[in-house]
Amino acid sequence: MTDRPPSYSRHELPPLPNFPESFRIGSLATPQPLVQPQQLKVHLRLLQAFWELRIAVEEKQWEVPHLPAVKDLQWAWFVNLAVERFERWIATLGDPNEPIEIWVEKFMPPLDVLMVWHSYSLNPGWYSEDRDRFKPLQNLPVSQNTPIELVSYIGNPLSFQPSPTRAASWFEATGTPFDPFGSASQLNLRTIRCPKCDKSLTTEFLDASGTGYAQRNFKQSCNGCRHEITKDSLAAVKFARDLSLDHREDLLTSEHGYGMFLAGTLYTETDAQDIKRAMLAKSNIMEAPKLKMLDFRGVLPELRPKAILKAIDYKIEIARATAARGMKTGGGRLLMRIMSAYVDDRPFSIELVGAVLRQGTFVKKMHDIGWTDPYFFNSTSDMVTLQHSVARYHAFLDLISASPGAFSVPTLDIDLAWHTHQLYAVRYAQECKSFVGRYVDHDDKVEENRLAMAFDLTCRAWKADRHLSSLSLLGDTIGQKLARLRTSTLSRLPSSPNPTHFCPPTNEPFLLSGTHPSDHNAVYLGGSKANEKLSDVNRHIRSAKVKKRRERDAEWVRKGKLDEQRYMRGEGHAMAFLVPVPIYAYGMAGCIGGCGSVFTAGACAVVSLIRLSRD
Repeated sequence: MTDRPPSYSRHELPPLPNFPESFRIGSLATPQPLVQPQQLKVHLRLLQAFWELRIAVEEKQWEVPHLPAVKDLQWAWFVNLAVERFERWIATLGDPNEPIEIWVEKFMPPLDVLMVWHSYSLNPGWYSEDRDRFKPLQNLPVSQNTPIELVSYIGNPLSFQPSPTRAASWFEATGTPFDPFGSASQLNLRTIRCPKCDKSLTTEFLDASGTGYAQRNFKQSCNGCRHEITKDSLAAVKFARDLSLDHREDLLTSEHGYGMFLAGTLYTETDAQDIKRAMLAKSNIMEAPKLKMLDFRGVLPELRPKAILKAIDYKIEIARATAARGMKTGGGRLLMRIMSAYVDDRPFSIELVGAVLRQGTFVKKMHDIGWTDPYFFNSTSDMVTLQHSVARYHAFLDLISASPGAFSVPTLDIDLAWHTHQLYAVRYAQECKSFVGRYVDHDDKVEENRLAMAFDLTCRAWKADRHLSSLSLLGDTIGQKLARLRTSTLSRLPSSPNPTHFCPPTNEPFLLSGTHPSDHNAVYLGGSKANEKLSDVNRHIRSAKVKKRRERDAEWVRKGKLDEQRYMRGEGHAMAFLVPVPIYAYGMAGCIGGCGSVFTAGACAVVSLIRLSRD
């Protein structure tokens, strides 16, 4: 990445006494705000429910065999069960557009399942493609009856009680009690199929040897053929099944639709259903020597996956290497994206346990700054803060529309509005395409050093126009780049003595907290000793610089050169990326499985403008 900031020129919005009815993004004006302050308020109510759910899980004295005593591991185990319940729930859904009172009575999920759905929605690229490829997901509401609308209707999600009819229908459909805690106390079995002999088996989520489905070293010996089943071998089955579907056969196409294509090949930034690209990717992979020799003429479709599995020896790593030989330049980023979707036997292309755990860091950030407090935005004057979040989100979209090659990072308040918009999945996609000019994905995992540099460039682009308050301070870490919209920036606005809707309504610390950088999707670069050493070195360098800067600022306070309140506001802010926090994903002996060797380091969603090669 170069040091030069992305090109950007903003459309000046005049200060208005009331909340604007329209915002300019690129060359177009929105007919109304893309999200409303009240929707952000409802979203914060939902985040508070997620936070309290986690606290309740970690404080409960569980009587579950083999459950670790470590609270973080208990939460990861609970999320594993929530994903299991989510998978069972989507198979029960019907018309997503029924009136909300009818939909709630028929289909309203428990809070833990709602939490999984929420995190899934915040990966809009995968969510869009999976809805196209996997038919049960097509009944998930994406326009009405979304999580925001549901919480608006039912009130506090923590106190929601289903009707006796709904509780009974849930139990009949999923085999678990509606109450998440009652379910977690009972649910310990998942059904899987042996990759080799196709026998149906049950496996425990937790066992004494640390090899349960929700644990790091999952494995189970098939009692039919003695094949050792692992997450990798289950992923190989999923890959072989998708690869075996021939898009040239009309009967299969009619039955499977977009499910004919490999995960990660259909959705692009300009076309959510790029069929030509998806067909080319699959055709190229089938040209790999190990696969080209397979002759499927006259072979029943249900027998083809087995032939592919034998060719790759039931191993996902061999599948990856085989696919690379059929694709130009070894597959590049496209192959990386494809294979990231094949990590287990679940139908989802994103590992949802890890997605929920990563999103949990954002939830904690919003809780820590006080924004999820039920009474925080009760007054009309307090709601002005959320109006500013909405206004700044539109400015952020304008920034990325003007910088198509940039990798942009929002602050917490902008990220809240961004997340809220994504929960209206169809409208989010349509409006991004209309106003930004392309689909804007929300990158779920970004290496920490790249994220810090990207935020630096975002700050510079934001500040490039003299009419805008600064997005943040520049520095070595996101902690140093604290996104404070200071009243002093108004000195650049001689014609406007009052803050615009891009500036904070007050200088209160609890309001400015929302303009901290959002870094919940930062990941610690693991996978090799060289990568880990590089990240550690960079982290120590940043830590030393932060310490030196704080010592300098303390001296300035003593000399009267720096306001003490401003200095103290920085005291409680953790330096993003300073300490890697593991997401316990197949990474600790006997621990809870999560998101596959990913380590998170704090709480930022980033803009990922998908530019995948057409290999």
